[in-house]
Amino acid sequence: PRRYCINLAQVGRLIMLATVLILTPLLPLILSLFHPSEQALPIVHTCLLIASIGIPLIWCAAYVPPMALRAAGDANFSTVVSVVALFAGRITVGYVLALVLGLGVPGVWLGMMGEWMLRALLFRLRVRSDRWLNK
Repeated sequence: PRRYCINLAQVGRLIMLATVLILTPLLPLILSLFHPSEQALPIVHTCLLIASIGIPLIWCAAYVPPMALRAAGDANFSTVVSVVALFAGRITVGYVLALVLGLGVPGVWLGMMGEWMLRALLFRLRVRSDRWLNK
């Protein structure tokens, strides 16, 4: 059962990578459809590039295993880790990067990538531990 969870994450990673590789060159065209202001355009472009790197590398490993764990009956662990990672990564690190270090909106997106990495690590450890099999 454990290897299926990891394999699903790998399949998802390949699908996300293909999507990013197709859509990233089209970013200027896609952004032009929304008519962003001249001040917002570089910020939006930077944030989308950050996401283009993080999504295929991290997102699937952070979100596929918890869905499998919830389906296997390990919802409590998944919920606690998700909430803790949200506050530790996205909110705390995002705040520090965006406001304290002055990175602005891209700092929030980098904080989100930090949250995804924390989630991926904790869920990988949980899946490998086999403790979820007793739920």
